[in-house]
Amino acid sequence: VTNQVELPDLSMGSFLPLLEYLYSDTYSAKNSDPFDVMILADRFCLQRFFQICESEISKMLTNLLWKNNEQLLTKTVEVIQVAKVWTT
Repeated sequence: VTNQVELPDLSMGSFLPLLEYLYSDTYSAKNSDPFDVMILADRFCLQRFFQICESEISKMLTNLLWKNNEQLLTKTVEVIQVAKVWTT
């Protein structure tokens, strides 16, 4: 018996923002992938955190659109792929 909880399919980059949210009720997508974090929020049934992640993704796409950034297409495809998960 150990005192550890193992979550092998969880990245530290997604888990740290989860902890930040749980302790401070805030989330900044600057140092994490909001797509991965949103999936984690859904996994742990954190509806408000999920909505915050959605908002961060929307802001990210809007910023890419205004910058005419080539990443816009890639990120848009990611949004569609994530959306397919929730609609199937």
